[in-house]
Amino acid sequence: MRHIGQLTMRDIGQSTMRHIGQLTMRDIGQSTMRHIGQLTMRDIGQSAMRHIGQLTMRDIGQSTMTHIGQITMRDIGQSTMRHIGKLTMRDIGQSTMRHIGQLTMRDIGQSTMRHIGQLTMRDIGQFTMRHIGQLTMRDIGQSTMRHIGQSIMRDLTMKHVGRSTMRDIGQSTMRHLGQLTMGDIGQSAMRHIGQLTMRLTMRHIGQSTMRDIGQSTMRDIGQLTMKHIGRSTMRDIGQSTMRHIGQLTMRDIGQSTMRNIGQLTMRDIGKLTMRHIGQLTMRDIGQSTMR
Repeated sequence: MRHIGQLTMRDIGQSTMRHIGQLTMRDIGQSTMRHIGQLTMRDIGQSAMRHIGQLTMRDIGQSTMTHIGQITMRDIGQSTMRHIGKLTMRDIGQSTMRHIGQLTMRDIGQSTMRHIGQLTMRDIGQFTMRHIGQLTMRDIGQSTMRHIGQSIMRDLTMKHVGRSTMRDIGQSTMRHLGQLTMGDIGQSAMRHIGQLTMRLTMRHIGQSTMRDIGQSTMRDIGQLTMKHIGRSTMRDIGQSTMRHIGQLTMRDIGQSTMRNIGQLTMRDIGKLTMRHIGQLTMRDIGQSTMR
């Protein structure tokens, strides 16, 4: 769990939860859920469901060419090229290139290249390259190299950048960035960011407290078992994830995903997808689409 400014990134096994401003990206196995402002994109297997404002695009089968206003979408085989205003998305096999405004996201197998504003994140196997503003974080196996501001941290076991110190010892990672301290020891994570302290079993973020117990993540910001961060509430219990961020609520229970974002509600249960976006309701059951 990483909080940098308004940015939150959670990597759990093959699961990646990234919050950047109003942007939320969740990658679970081959499933990708991305929320960028009013934009929601879900890629499950070879199926892509994309909601952008009042726009809904579903590509099932191998080839789809769709033009909507300034939008052009082309799916050829496993390749998807999508232009939505300033937005360009390209999916080539396991490769995904997405440009949304200043945002670019590339997924190549286990490789993820993401540009969000000045932010770039690259995950290649155990390799992670992240640029956030002037910030760059590189994880190579058990090695961590991070650039924050004009700082460069390169030493595998000890990294000092200004007031920053990062220590990587085997599976252990100790990171200090300014007032930030992150200690990852095995499955344990200790992170201090300003007033923020996160510990595998107890996490405090300002008024917040987060508790992770085994596969269960209980985060208390104020009260324990319920995490309130501003207007946000996050509850992770076992494989169940219920997250409230502002008006946004996401619940992941096994293969079930229920997400509420403002007026938007999406429920994915197995192959079933029911999405409400404003006045829009879509139910996809198997290869069936009802709009």
